[in-house]
Amino acid sequence: MSSGIFWPQISHDQGIKATQEILRRNPGGSLIFDWDERNWGSFRYAAERDAVVTMAIAQLHRWKTFFFWGDFRPELISEIRSRASSLEELLVDTSPSNSTTTQIITLGNGPPLSYLNLTDIALDWSTNRLAGLRTLRLGSIQLGPSAAQLQAILSSSPFLDTLSIENVGTADSSVVQSSPIHLQFLTTIYLYLVPAQFLLFLVGSVETPVCSSLRLDPIPLFPDSTRAISLASRIIQSTSQMEVRYNETTGVTRVKIGPDDSRVGLSGDPGANISFQNLRLDVALLKIVDIILAGGGDPEIHLRSLRPLTNVAPIQFVVQLKLNHVIDLSSSLIPFLEENIRQEWTGGHEFLQKLGLMVTRIGALTTAVPLKDIIPSKDDGPYAASIHALPNEVLIAILCMTFDAWNWRPEHSIALTRVCKRWHRLVMSTSAFWSHISSERSARIAQGTLQRNEGGPLIFNLDESYYTSQLATERAAVLRLALTQVHRWKALFFLGRYRESLFAAIGSGASALEELFVDLTKPADSGQVLHLSDGQLLRYLSLSGIGFEWSSSRLSGLYSLTLDTIRLGPSLAQFHSILSSSPLLRVLHLEYVKSGDSLPLSMSSIQLPLLTDIYLRFISDSLLSFLVSHIETSACTSLVTDEINLPLYSRALTLASYAIRSASYLEVRYNGSLETTRIETRPGPMVRRFSGGTGYPGAFIPVKGVRLDEVLLNIVDAFTCGKVDPTVLVHVSPSAELEDPTFVGAQVALKPFRELCLSLRAYLWGTLSREWLGEKAFIYELGEAMGKGVVLNPPGW
Repeated sequence: MSSGIFWPQISHDQGIKATQEILRRNPGGSLIFDWDERNWGSFRYAAERDAVVTMAIAQLHRWKTFFFWGDFRPELISEIRSRASSLEELLVDTSPSNSTTTQIITLGNGPPLSYLNLTDIALDWSTNRLAGLRTLRLGSIQLGPSAAQLQAILSSSPFLDTLSIENVGTADSSVVQSSPIHLQFLTTIYLYLVPAQFLLFLVGSVETPVCSSLRLDPIPLFPDSTRAISLASRIIQSTSQMEVRYNETTGVTRVKIGPDDSRVGLSGDPGANISFQNLRLDVALLKIVDIILAGGGDPEIHLRSLRPLTNVAPIQFVVQLKLNHVIDLSSSLIPFLEENIRQEWTGGHEFLQKLGLMVTRIGALTTAVPLKDIIPSKDDGPYAASIHALPNEVLIAILCMTFDAWNWRPEHSIALTRVCKRWHRLVMSTSAFWSHISSERSARIAQGTLQRNEGGPLIFNLDESYYTSQLATERAAVLRLALTQVHRWKALFFLGRYRESLFAAIGSGASALEELFVDLTKPADSGQVLHLSDGQLLRYLSLSGIGFEWSSSRLSGLYSLTLDTIRLGPSLAQFHSILSSSPLLRVLHLEYVKSGDSLPLSMSSIQLPLLTDIYLRFISDSLLSFLVSHIETSACTSLVTDEINLPLYSRALTLASYAIRSASYLEVRYNGSLETTRIETRPGPMVRRFSGGTGYPGAFIPVKGVRLDEVLLNIVDAFTCGKVDPTVLVHVSPSAELEDPTFVGAQVALKPFRELCLSLRAYLWGTLSREWLGEKAFIYELGEAMGKGVVLNPPGW
């Protein structure tokens, strides 16, 4: 309660008293300000809202994050330029202006931005604060960066993971020649309606091995335009099916992987959607085959060619060919494609006919559609209803994959019923399509769901975080309906205050429950715990603010365990029993969990071969010691812990060894005043909000009482058996006893680290054999021994 980091966010609609309380509890720390004008027309308390905004702007020098939706405000932009010296994350979405002058944000000096999202407003693209971005989203901007400025931004942002540019213009039409830009963390790329010079530069220069979501539309024809397909290499090599479609009328070739969803690339959904102007179908196919042979995978490729049946669109001839086992076919397919490319292009229909004859002649396991079977279609979808040959059970399983049961809405299932009579019959009679009851929807919808799902499992979502009298009445009716079927609940998500009647019903009747998520907005008393009667084993358990009957037999076989703000957690013996009986556990997330009993003398190790994510923060020393010393896993890719003392230090490093040796950037920070060393990978692990654990691989380990040179020696040993050549940044800050007021901190960058390992190991063995001389002497001696410069008082220290 006394730390400002727990009170960072100010929102325009939270009221004066709440804002004053936040500023009182956070008098000098960073702030997040959320300013959303989209719903202000219905806001009754305009004066109070304006007062909150005034208080927030008075603290503008402390803003770390600013989210703004609304009309352009020149006075606000001026204030940001002169006072927002701490800003690191900026989202501005202004309403389209009637003015012909493009509005521009200018930033003063300050730290580099890590997140930038602009819509309908430009930026001074020459600012030095665009180095180090992790997310860049630009939309509907008339005066965007030039290709040269975009090159500079990307080249200085090696940790960029999202690049989204849509409907952006530029005043500079010049084309830049760029050396390759390596973006090792870039997973999402969305380029739609952007200048041709942007596409030429980005497609020709950006290199990323991890892209999983890609949208490029449209790509103009240039000598190496097929390199755009190379950006989707990982997607192609990991998919089981893809489509390449050629339109003979427009000359557009489209490569598509994933569902028919325009949000591929925009929201990070996995898949690829790339369209080329005037690119031949055989050229695109040859590039795809090369990628498959280079990296593995063997997807099924659906080739399609569209041609108008008459002058009246959209009736079309559709010719399609399906290629299986492309790797086995490649020895004949590649020479055929190379020969065909040397010939004059006669169209997609003729090409697919020749390709079908070739694969039929060699007897490959390939399905070719004969020319006589070409049929007219009202759209460019599949020409034949071969899906109707599937058994009902298989078709139901496929259709269930089209939506997430947790986010189900009636419209999802109703849309499936409108495809054809068979789908209508299956969806209406199958309980799996009607399994979600939510307090966010009306009692009438809940009643209809129960009528269609008379005996199948149910998912119940009760969210009481928003309150109005009308919502409360409707929510109570939905709860009454759901409680009559508590014996069928397979999953429960509850967000709200403690409800005695609800938890009593769960305890006595929820025998089918496998997934339980309870988040109390106000922690329950220590005597209030959840009890479950005998029934199905729980697979996912996430509790916040409430205890549990930890001796329950239903805690065997967990896949994920998340406990947050638990006043009375399991004893160490109960933890041992729960974890030992859950060999398939993948996520262990404990935060503010109290378990105060002493450690029994005889405790066997806990083998968790699939455990990838471990998060242990603000827990008791005894619990931390027990977990770190007893858990055995070789799969851990993400580890976050409280401060580790010397006896547990080697065990913690063993758990984090995979995360450390696979990191490309590692920071080792030594604090002389606290005598602590912090090991942290970059980008660091990030906490999942819903199911616990960490969403990104990495390590965060504070160590107490271990010399800095010993920590570095252990890191050298970890990277000896790894394949990554990282940058290791060693920081020191001085202790209070250091009689040198000019020394305020220093750092040394060790790169390339693997080349330095032998000499660094010899040097560290030497320092360990003598008395510790202090952080200042060590950092200067380290820099001299490794031939690296020492930087005093590094920025952002």
